[in-house]
Amino acid sequence: MDTNLAVLILPNNSVVGIGRTGGGATGIIAHRVYASDWRDATTYIGEWSTLLFPNTTILPTAGVEDPFLYFDEVRWENKTV
Repeated sequence: MDTNLAVLILPNNSVVGIGRTGGGATGIIAHRVYASDWRDATTYIGEWSTLLFPNTTILPTAGVEDPFLYFDEVRWENKTV
């Protein structure tokens, strides 16, 4: 399965984002991903053992799909479809 990586590149060139993994019976699971430099693949870290949305019972057979992130005027938001 691909991670369907969705990231924001911050003004300091770091990255914050969402990656996904297969979750078996719970469907697709989202995890936080970050990097100190978006241009250097060796700095990317995925928190694969921590669920970004811990309550997988909300979507017990589907999980989350196709994450995307965006900036608004004040803060960043995360959304999943």
